Amino acid sequence: MTALELKAYEIFKNKFGEDEAGTVLQFIDEKAQEKISAQKESFASKDDFRKLEREDSRLEQTLKTETSRLEALIKTEVSRLETSVERGFKDQLKWLIVLLFGFASLIITVIKLL
Repeated sequence: MTALELKAYEIFKNKFGEDEAGTVLQFIDEKAQEKISAQKESFASKDDFRKLEREDSRLEQTLKTETSRLEALIKTEVSRLETSVERGFKDQLKWLIVLLFGFASLIITVIKLL
């Protein structure tokens, strides 16, 4: 027994008697042990940390894989869009030249008629 336990025992012995004081202190000790045990169960163990590390590694690998896959999809889509824009630009340029010659011919014809 520690000095504090002896002092508590003396106080309880004076109030309740020897047997009751021992019973009260035993009850307090058991309750304290129960609380300590309950708290120990709520703490993370080394195994819990290892499981978390494995899960973290697995998630990190999955994230890297998915990121690589998405980057490849984005590159493909950007390439497709660039091709589409380029094709559209060429079509517009072709029509611009055709219309330019058409309007030029129209203007020349109008000038000759005047």
